[in-house]
Amino acid sequence: MGKQLENDSKTISASEINRFTYCNYQWYYERLYGRKKLRELKADRNKELGYKGDGNSNFKRGVRFHNDSYAKMRVQNTLLKLFIIAVLVMAIVVYFKVV
Repeated sequence: MGKQLENDSKTISASEINRFTYCNYQWYYERLYGRKKLRELKADRNKELGYKGDGNSNFKRGVRFHNDSYAKMRVQNTLLKLFIIAVLVMAIVVYFKVV
């Protein structure tokens, strides 16, 4: 059986939906571990690595991650649209050569 969720509520709040739409990883890990445990894990990791940041770098990394993800998604969507257009054009050309 899988790991028991820290927040195993059957209902999802509006703020959880907002977190999920912004970053589904954030939502999942908060449900899995809870905010308190995530803060402890982060503090342990930072202590282990000797990191003493002001928290701003995490925000910048998060913004960069999301911008990169959205850029990748836009490229994939554009390539898919171009592929569909190419298939349609080829189908039309084949249709008119046959008829």
